[in-house]
Amino acid sequence: SFFFFFNDTATTEIYTRSIVGSVRCVQETGINAEYMGLIIMLSLTTKQSEKLELYSLLRKNVEETSGPQMWAPIDIPVKHFQDLRDSLLQIAMFRNDMASMENLIGSAKTYISMWNAISQSFTFGKERGSIDVKFIWYDSYTREKKVTTSPVTERLATLYNLAVMHSQIGANLAMSVEDKFKEAADSFLKAAWIFEKIKLETGNLKTPDFGIDFSEQNLLMCTYIMKAQAQYCAFEKVKRKKPDGYQLLSKLAMQASVLYGKAYSIASTPPVCKSADPKNFIAILQFNEYTFIAQAYNWMSLYWEKFAEDKGEGMGNALVNIRKACEYLNILRNMEKQLSPAVMTIYKDLITHYCDKRNYLEGQNNKIYHETVPAKPEEIECQSFGSPISIETELSKPFEGQEVFAKLVPPAVMVLEEEYKTEIASIMSLGYQKVQECDHKEREFLASHNLPSCLHAVSGEQVLPEDLWEKVKLCKEKGGVKSLEQMINGVNGLSENNTGLIEMLRKQLREEEEEDASMRTNYGPAWNRLPSANLTPQMKKQLDYFTEKLNQGKKTDVATQEKLNIKKEYLNMLESDKQGLSAGIPKSQRAQGELSPSAARLTELLKALSDMKKESEGLAERMMKTLESDSVTNAMCQIHQKIKDKKAVFEELKEKYVKIMQEMDTKAKEREKIWAQVAEAMVQFDQEKSSMMQDTARIQYFNSIDEACNAFNEIHMGLQQGGHFHSQLGGLLQKQLQSINDFVMSRTMEKNDLVNQLSGQNFGQLGNQQPRVPQGPGSQYQAVESQYYGAPQQRPYQQPPPQYPQGQYGQGYPAPRGPPQYQQPGQYSDPYAQQYPQQRAGPTQPRPPPGYPQYPGYRPYQKQPKQIIIV
Repeated sequence: SFFFFFNDTATTEIYTRSIVGSVRCVQETGINAEYMGLIIMLSLTTKQSEKLELYSLLRKNVEETSGPQMWAPIDIPVKHFQDLRDSLLQIAMFRNDMASMENLIGSAKTYISMWNAISQSFTFGKERGSIDVKFIWYDSYTREKKVTTSPVTERLATLYNLAVMHSQIGANLAMSVEDKFKEAADSFLKAAWIFEKIKLETGNLKTPDFGIDFSEQNLLMCTYIMKAQAQYCAFEKVKRKKPDGYQLLSKLAMQASVLYGKAYSIASTPPVCKSADPKNFIAILQFNEYTFIAQAYNWMSLYWEKFAEDKGEGMGNALVNIRKACEYLNILRNMEKQLSPAVMTIYKDLITHYCDKRNYLEGQNNKIYHETVPAKPEEIECQSFGSPISIETELSKPFEGQEVFAKLVPPAVMVLEEEYKTEIASIMSLGYQKVQECDHKEREFLASHNLPSCLHAVSGEQVLPEDLWEKVKLCKEKGGVKSLEQMINGVNGLSENNTGLIEMLRKQLREEEEEDASMRTNYGPAWNRLPSANLTPQMKKQLDYFTEKLNQGKKTDVATQEKLNIKKEYLNMLESDKQGLSAGIPKSQRAQGELSPSAARLTELLKALSDMKKESEGLAERMMKTLESDSVTNAMCQIHQKIKDKKAVFEELKEKYVKIMQEMDTKAKEREKIWAQVAEAMVQFDQEKSSMMQDTARIQYFNSIDEACNAFNEIHMGLQQGGHFHSQLGGLLQKQLQSINDFVMSRTMEKNDLVNQLSGQNFGQLGNQQPRVPQGPGSQYQAVESQYYGAPQQRPYQQPPPQYPQGQYGQGYPAPRGPPQYQQPGQYSDPYAQQYPQQRAGPTQPRPPPGYPQYPGYRPYQKQPKQIIIV
């Protein structure tokens, strides 16, 4: 709803009442004696809310899910956050207090900035680990109570009130006796930007009705009103600084009229018109529209009147414009019942002035100018003052404790991140596959022509060719043969860790089933909970799937190791330096000389192919670096908060990867064109070669070096893929470990509750048998977790959806790269951990005590986060 402010040329200050609130009329003296202006300025009403204890809810959630140590750094910021919200509930009290309103605007911006961080770090709702809170806001039009659990409402309502405060600041500045029109216009344009932002965000929401305030019609109407009032401020600024700028003033007034007209059209249609009093609010919009258009024609009349005084012609145009102004003002005569008496008094003075002016000009024309008056005036162009002013940076200023909030990511957001990375992994897998297929075709093509060895052989030089040495040097830069052996050890270690982890998980499920069966035997029918054996099949099935993938990976690892053993004799050649390899070249049987034209052409084409291959590999590496630097948490939070559409966000984020894939396709086509040119050049080269003495030994020597380089690169890439596959599988097993630990723990608590109930009813004795507490993570479950579980028969464990490693590693296709798992001290090292660092590093893992399996995710139990993920 709106407050109405009147600006006129009256000599007294008048107070009246409207249906919404007080209406203030403030004195203003016009600069130009020929002009009398009237504007009814609209200032919105804030939304009201109820007090909400967010501090206690946030503290309870963090301490239960992440532990007190995570709460300590954010305790003071969250207290400040609570104080800010409490202060913003008092906005309505300071509507006319400019200093307090400015302070509240700063508080609202800080609150929104903090709320953005909090809403990205917590899940709101009734699910386990979420914050169960109801946000209550009242519609400013209908005063209807709106209750929701969506944090989006809190943010949008605060944004709405921020726009309202800017509009109230603008209204107060515009109505002040000082020249504050520039500052007032900026306030209105900031409010317009906020309304546009809210409209954009609410348009993407799939949420229940938020009320009239957040309807598309109301937000668009408010935007037009704020722009119109900013236009009025520009109009007044020009009128005071340049009172003879008649044409500019006319254009500014016409633009204000257009904006008020658009607002009036929206206000006249449901649902806005049903919420606002048509006798006041809608009438005032129409009043402003006609008043401004009348002023536009009045200023154009003044322009032509001045022109006639200077040039002796133009009085006809002056007359037609003032007549048009009076025509629009006459329309308002019928609105006397819809507008307050104070407004109508000012209106009557205004139309009297315009009519007097019209009569004066007609007299002047009849006495002096004798011009024919046109049937209608020329159309007046619009002159827009400015665009909405963005305050985006002010809504995202850093605050104390922000870095801690950044480490708290809701599980739902983590799931979205995993889903996104899964889709990216499929794109990357396809990209690597294309590069490998193109490399394989190129090797086969060159081998069919015995290139580049035959080309090197005819040179007659006793120095290793530069292009061949470049291939050898690249192998050395990757670590040489020793690095391959280290990578094999690393891959085998990862594989063994995953094997041990799967065995441990199977053992946990087996022991849980055996213990449940033992309890059922001891207590008989009184043991009335679901058997564990009925709850574990899905988890076992997933472990079977992981085992199958692990075995496929092991087969590929064995094949890669066998290839290394077979090619080791060739690979050892790569340990020599350039001088050593050059010394091993068999002496040429022909004199050393310049290359023939065909040989030179082939050399040039092979150099181009080598460059193309490097560029293709560079694109693959660029895709990997893009993934490593791709921070998508904020985007996923916006999806989680239903601010943006999931499909649209995913498509936007994937666009950069799709572009790289398109570049890969382009490079592959360019390489195929060069292959055709090589085939043509080989025809002439074969003819020349047939007349030369063949250096078979040299050809074989160069072939062996080239084959060694190709074998090294193939094995190196295979081991890289193997390491990333086992690392990704290890990450999924860690998640499965947490899931199974939660399952076993919930069953243990359920068992203990049931044992206590049965013991109190003397249903039997367990003898010396003690309840088994599962070993490893989560072994000291705190009592506070009991609130998430109901009675023993009402809390069946729900298995989360399975997560599978991506790619087809083990079936001839590359697996997507992922961060390697943490390794235990004293075991193997990850030779490519530096090249592909872990994206979300965690604490250093201690060595497990004797008797525990050596798996990479082991950590002695501390209070573990259940729903808040530390990143």
